[in-house]
Amino acid sequence: MENVQSSEIEKTAKISDAITACKHLNSLLEIQNDIINKNIEVHKYLRKIADKQDGILDFINSYSWLFKQVYCGFVCADRFNCELAKKYLPNNENSRQNPE
Repeated sequence: MENVQSSEIEKTAKISDAITACKHLNSLLEIQNDIINKNIEVHKYLRKIADKQDGILDFINSYSWLFKQVYCGFVCADRFNCELAKKYLPNNENSRQNPE
């Protein structure tokens, strides 16, 4: 039981470190917010969700992982120098140096 708790604590600490280590989190959240605002009505309709807040929560729960992969792997200016973004780079770019 102690190992499970220790493992969960370590996992939480790593997530917390990753969030605070990202220099572009605000940019990612702005893009996510813009996309949600442009698509929430269609999302609610397709998922048969009446309430806007419930629709937003469902949208985030469904697609936030995708926002992170696209932003970190393809959009972020620091993606070639960022430890957090390395796993999201396209396969042919994982070993590529910063093109600038």
